[in-house]
Amino acid sequence: MIHVAPFAGASDAAPGPGAGCGQSCPALGRCVFGEAGRWSPPPVPASAGARGLPSEPPSSAQCPEVRLNIISNLDCVNEVIGIRQLSQSLLPAIVELAEDAKWRVRLAIIEYMPLLAGQLGVEFFDEKLNSLCMAWLVDHVYAIREAATSNLKKLVEKFGKEWAHATIIPKVLAMSGDPNYLHRMTTLFCINVLSEVCGQDITTKHMLPTVLRMAGDPVANVRFNVAKSLQKIGPILDNRWSFFPVPSWRLSGENPALQAL
Repeated sequence: MIHVAPFAGASDAAPGPGAGCGQSCPALGRCVFGEAGRWSPPPVPASAGARGLPSEPPSSAQCPEVRLNIISNLDCVNEVIGIRQLSQSLLPAIVELAEDAKWRVRLAIIEYMPLLAGQLGVEFFDEKLNSLCMAWLVDHVYAIREAATSNLKKLVEKFGKEWAHATIIPKVLAMSGDPNYLHRMTTLFCINVLSEVCGQDITTKHMLPTVLRMAGDPVANVRFNVAKSLQKIGPILDNRWSFFPVPSWRLSGENPALQAL
C-alpha cells in the first residue's frame, strides 16, 4: 500500500486559512481518506458508494493531500465503490492534480499513474489520461520530465509493447523535431527506457532510425545524448541494424555520434 506523507518546505506547504480548506485539511486527509486502505472488500449495498466516497470534496476542495490519499488507496476504494463511480468521482481530481502549480503535487500524481492505469483500464486510460502523461514529458521542471519518462516504461509493462507501438512511441518520436532542445533530449531519454520493455524488433525498426537521425542535431548536448543512447540500446539491437548509415560503430567501438561533437 502506498502512503503519502505531507510535503515539506514552505513552497510546498498545505494551504492555510483562506486557501479553501483551512488548517485542518492535512488532518482531514489523513483521518478521513487515509483510512481507505482499511475499508473491507466484502460486498456492500449499492448505496455504499455514495456513503463511502463523497462526490464533491475530493475534486472541489483545494487540498492536494486529501485527493492524493484517496488515489494512493485506489485499489481498496475500487473494491468498495466500483470502477464506474470511481472514474466519475476521481477524474476531475486527477486532472486537477496533474496540472497543479506545485511540481511536487504533479510528481506525486505521476507516481500513482500506473496504479490508476491498472484500475481504470486501457480504454479509459487512452481516452482520459494518455494526454496528461505526454504533457508531463514537456514539463518545465526536469524532475517531472524524468518521472514522466519512467512512468511510460511502467505503463508499457502494464499494457504491453503492442499498445506502446500504437499509442506512445509515435508521439515520443514526434518530439524529436520539437524546436526546444530539452524536449528533443527527452525523446532520447524515453527511447532509452522504452527499448528495455519494447524489445529488439520495435527498437530496431522504429526507434533506432530516430536516434541516428538526431546525431545531426545542431545542439551539442543533444548529439552527446545520442551517443549515450546508442550505447544504451546497442545490446538490444539485432544484426539487421547494419543497413543503417553507421554499421561499423558496434564493431570498432567508435561511436560516430560522439565523433561528430
